[in-house]
Amino acid sequence: MKVATRSIFFDSDDWRDPVVKIPISAIACVSLSRSSVSSLRIQNNGFASSFFSHSLPTSPQWKSPRRLSAEISHRRDMAQGRDVAQTSSSASSTTDSVVVDSKLVVFQRKDGVDHPYVEAQFEGHHVFTPLYTEGGVLEAELQSLKNINSVGSRRARESALRELVRERETQIPFDITLLQHGLAERAEVDYVAAAIYALSHAPGRVRVTSENLYFMPIHGDANRSVDRIPLHSLVSIRRLRHGCKNAALEIEYNTAVLSSTSSPSASNPFATLMLAFQTTEARENIFATLKRLGNKKLDIYGRNELDLALAKWRRGELSNYEYLMYLNFASGRSFNDLSQYPVFPWVLSDYTSKELDLENPEVFSRFEQTYWRP
Repeated sequence: MKVATRSIFFDSDDWRDPVVKIPISAIACVSLSRSSVSSLRIQNNGFASSFFSHSLPTSPQWKSPRRLSAEISHRRDMAQGRDVAQTSSSASSTTDSVVVDSKLVVFQRKDGVDHPYVEAQFEGHHVFTPLYTEGGVLEAELQSLKNINSVGSRRARESALRELVRERETQIPFDITLLQHGLAERAEVDYVAAAIYALSHAPGRVRVTSENLYFMPIHGDANRSVDRIPLHSLVSIRRLRHGCKNAALEIEYNTAVLSSTSSPSASNPFATLMLAFQTTEARENIFATLKRLGNKKLDIYGRNELDLALAKWRRGELSNYEYLMYLNFASGRSFNDLSQYPVFPWVLSDYTSKELDLENPEVFSRFEQTYWRP
């Protein structure tokens, strides 16, 4: 089971069952119910779920209603307005289940096949039984999301959801079992951050130890639970802006010095990691720590380095491309951020001729005008 800001998802252990999505805005009521866990078997992420309705939807994809696995039979106690589990007398224990009444359900990936989503309009009655946490915690979470999603103002609703997500991300600690040398690595700084990529971002946590820089994505998977960068592999670090905040940092490092589990490119062994922090102070603390513990020849794209690059370009030690790229990096541009992608001038004005006469001034752009190519 996964609870998102706008929907609840349940993915059964049986791959033939569809993924069930319940929009938070379609929830009419959230309540608790007592149910037996003796007949439950463990589901994905430690949640079991059962679905109850007298009028389950039918469609060309679903000819007849079918219950999901790990189901407990419940009956509706109309007098008390609550759900009562129908279990045998041999039940070993009971737990709190969360009852969700909704008027809309979306079915996805039946039989493990991608297909158009199937929306079913009906009075659904759903019971979720968490196995590794208290039902009251799940009920409070769903009730909070229901209250936020029922706010009339879209701006107020989005603001409340962002604040809720930020609060949850802040509460997740760094997993010390991911450290290369365990507790032998001394922790220097630890902050909430997000890794920025060209088309996405990944919230997580950054920790700098005496030997490595770690980024642990909150929504990681078994194959990539953490990014580890040895401090001695750092090539450059530079301050950036991201999302109108001067609180980002981009780190360039040499992948050739990583373990054999990595696969550095033979043509370009260098890689970058862009991190956006919640505050400028957090970014500056990370910057100072990496500068103190990292490679002594780190390029930090300061004024001295910029003057040195200019001198090298004048002496012909840097090509025009290399110098312009250095200016882009020094000004805070990055390939990891599409809103601040590197820019280059339009050198030519003739893009139609099959052959160019480089001695003809008309072939080139008029550089007295400001005209940049993104």
